[in-house]
Amino acid sequence: MTDSIIYEAQPIPPEDPNDAKRKRWSAIFGAVSIVAILLIGVAVGASLFRGSETEPIADGDPTATTLAATPLTTVAKSPLTDRYSRAQGGSNLAASEDGAATRPARPGGTDVGTPTPALPPQDFTWERITLDLPEGQESYLHGVYATNDGFLALGFVWSERGQDMVVWSSEDGSTWARTDLNGDFSNASVWNVVFNEYGAIAFGEEMTEFFEEDHTEYRPYQPVRLIWTSPDGVNWTRTELDLATADNQEVWVNTGLAGPDGYIVVGQRSTSPEFEPFVIEKDGYQLELNEYSYTYRVLDTSGAVVAEGSLDDIYSNYYDEDGQAIINPDTGELLTVVPWETWEEAYEQAYSESSDGPFGGFGGFVAPELTIEHDGYRIIINEETYEYRLEDIESGEVISSGSADYLWRGPAPTITDAGGIEILSFTWEEFDAAQQAHWEGAEAEFEYTTEAFVASSSDGVTWTETPIGSDGQEVSLDSIITLNGGYLAFGSQWDEFGGGSAIWTSPDGMTWTHEADMPGGMYIWNVQKTADGTLLSLGEGPQGPALWSSTDGIAWGEAFGTRIPEDRTMVEWFNQFGTGDLGTVIVGSRDQGYYEDYYAEPLSYTQDDYTLTFDDYDWPPRVTIVDDITGDVVIDLTLSEDGAAPLPEGFTYEDGVTYIEHNDIVLMAITDEDWDSAQEARWMEIDGMYEGGVSEPTMYFSTDLAGWVEVPFEFEGWVGHIAVGSDVVVLAGQEFSDEPRLLESDGAEDGAIVEDLSYYVPPAPVLFIGRP
Repeated sequence: MTDSIIYEAQPIPPEDPNDAKRKRWSAIFGAVSIVAILLIGVAVGASLFRGSETEPIADGDPTATTLAATPLTTVAKSPLTDRYSRAQGGSNLAASEDGAATRPARPGGTDVGTPTPALPPQDFTWERITLDLPEGQESYLHGVYATNDGFLALGFVWSERGQDMVVWSSEDGSTWARTDLNGDFSNASVWNVVFNEYGAIAFGEEMTEFFEEDHTEYRPYQPVRLIWTSPDGVNWTRTELDLATADNQEVWVNTGLAGPDGYIVVGQRSTSPEFEPFVIEKDGYQLELNEYSYTYRVLDTSGAVVAEGSLDDIYSNYYDEDGQAIINPDTGELLTVVPWETWEEAYEQAYSESSDGPFGGFGGFVAPELTIEHDGYRIIINEETYEYRLEDIESGEVISSGSADYLWRGPAPTITDAGGIEILSFTWEEFDAAQQAHWEGAEAEFEYTTEAFVASSSDGVTWTETPIGSDGQEVSLDSIITLNGGYLAFGSQWDEFGGGSAIWTSPDGMTWTHEADMPGGMYIWNVQKTADGTLLSLGEGPQGPALWSSTDGIAWGEAFGTRIPEDRTMVEWFNQFGTGDLGTVIVGSRDQGYYEDYYAEPLSYTQDDYTLTFDDYDWPPRVTIVDDITGDVVIDLTLSEDGAAPLPEGFTYEDGVTYIEHNDIVLMAITDEDWDSAQEARWMEIDGMYEGGVSEPTMYFSTDLAGWVEVPFEFEGWVGHIAVGSDVVVLAGQEFSDEPRLLESDGAEDGAIVEDLSYYVPPAPVLFIGRP
């Protein structure tokens, strides 16, 4: 690993009675430093905005220290220090503790970094393979993994009963066959799978309805967390991970893994405050509403319960999945359901069109009046006053009017006793006021707590947990690995004064020690082990994304950084990496680092003998009209910045047409359609001037993390997973497609293709098999 930098993790210091004071001052100085950096960044950005050119890098001082490639020798406090130093006007060379020069930091301005030498190319031979995913269902490939016998690929297929897992196996990476799966994934959603040399573990949750069908029973959203464990990726055991100890708790599993003695999962348990029931007293009764049980009850003066039921009876749930339900506020009758598409089109039209046409409303926003006609009804909503009017189109009769809330909330709550006799009634105003007063009084009592936990199991069925962290600190573990018979976990911890990335160690997966803090907020995740046990992770380096390496998980060095061309016009991103017996592969993309400035010509619109110029380069726009015969400027004005101001003198708007007069002569009559067409043509011209960023895939390969080559690789899409075997590399990817596939509608005749965008599915995932 040549030309590398070590970033030592900071060991945990002993307790100090002045620690709290030091933290406070550290937080204050840190905040001041950040503000200073932001101010400098604004100044640099302003300079760029003015269009100043980047100065070329000056020739180096011949007497300066030579940048020698010394394996893992230079120690720096933080991978971000060099950037901050540069932003504050420091030297372009970062110095180690003994003053020796190290890798140059990324320059400021529009530069993308210091040029790096081009790597020698090495060709791979590639095969493209499409796996036999089930037809007619939405499916995706989750990942591909190297095993002792070859490779496994895991995919998921969506169906009415949730997600089903699909498994393929291959001995050589080229020939793949579906493998029978043993496991229950029904009525579940799977969101992550972790595979290593000891087996696999998957995380998800049970798919449950939020409301019961009859709307008489309800329980708050407390998802049932599910764990699947497997020794081989083919045979799976499903278990409920029930670690919530109260109704107001929710458990989230971050990650986990299979280990030498069983399985480990890490996550967080959040506890929300237990609010007292919402109480309204009226007419000698006390109404209690409990949001946790989603129930209500009414007590009389003696404390006896005279009515009870679901909060649906109070809130009048009129939700309809097909559209916006319209309720008669007086009777509660469902009048019609306006399809969501109709509703959204009406809103889009109302908000995208000015009441004064294309030359009105430039200085601000004036809430429009919304009109929807559907199923014999006309609905008019004033967005400024939020009042509505519901009319019968045929007769013109006003059915109801008032606050727009009533239109879809229905009648205000009324409560009856067991005999059907009304005992309480409210207006929405008094009900909402009482509810608002209750929640305002409870705000001071809001206290959400979160604690991290680790749970272990020898068989994947019975789990034992232990908390992580200390008093006053919150912890989140995001990545966990096995190392030398024990475990390492990477994540974050913080308290009221701040926090950052940290490392924990454990001999057994249950007893954890906060081992070190990562320097400068350096973040470690998706850690993988090479064939010789070296740990690798993608992170951030002095020149951008980098691959980091470590022998113990505590001290990390840059094994490979992004490549910067000589003209410094491109930036590079590392997306995925994989490692195995053959070596290590990194896949990323190289994108254009900056764009040339351009000036968009004003819109020019000619009608008869006059030409209108609409210049919106400066705001508000300027409008000029020239007599094409004489060349005289007839009109020259700037549109008003006041959104509520009337149109300029001589401009009128009626029935979708803007009339422009001068000296009682109509110079132009511009329809909305003609103006929109002219605007669209102008924007198409602007799009043609704008050369988007050139993006190309990049791939790098090394057998020993010391010598690297660049592998030519043509692929339009993204690589989601990489598996490396003894002589082959397998990439699991998703190709971009100009024409997405369509699913046939179950109810369509003759295989008709449906128009609903919800039926679009992405192209089939593919595998790319590469050999050096």
